[in-house]
Amino acid sequence: MKPLAIAITGGIASGKSTAARVFARLGDRVLDADDLARKAYGLPEVQVALAARLGWAQANKAPDFAVLRAAIRADSSLLAWLEELVHPPVVAMFEQALAGCGEKCLVGVIPLLFETGLERLFDKVIALSIDATTQRRRVIARQGMDDDWLKLILARQMEQEERNCRADIVLPGDLALDELDRRLMQLRSQWLAAG
Repeated sequence: MKPLAIAITGGIASGKSTAARVFARLGDRVLDADDLARKAYGLPEVQVALAARLGWAQANKAPDFAVLRAAIRADSSLLAWLEELVHPPVVAMFEQALAGCGEKCLVGVIPLLFETGLERLFDKVIALSIDATTQRRRVIARQGMDDDWLKLILARQMEQEERNCRADIVLPGDLALDELDRRLMQLRSQWLAAG
């Protein structure tokens, strides 16, 4: 039986990981696009492309992401190139996971869901929405992040209003944890019952 495929999307620091943990506690399989992208960086064809573009000699390991972040800061066009490089393997990993999933639900945490066309793989889309002040505060609290990095990431992401219009449901990314749990469990139950 095909699992119910649910995508969680939203801008940087909107609460996607927190929402995903609710589904994980319910026994659902959760795949995070950022984690899959890190795996993709370990693929030989990606390492060869990185070495050719950046002159790196990566011997069977993923790049140092602090060094990669510095390279992106020096050349912002590198981010778009990296996305084009790693998105195809990430899409393939999601497709394989859906085909082999034995759980009731498979949940994908995908910041660039609509930007990459991955919504086609999912039955339902939850968008988490957050105000700019809270988003900035959360991003700046992360190691290695600053206002310049936030601007760079936001430039690659769809506007929140458009993303929200395309989602099946929009939830505030700053809900209290018990309220977030309640709403997500209710949605999951409704969607599973609807078959």
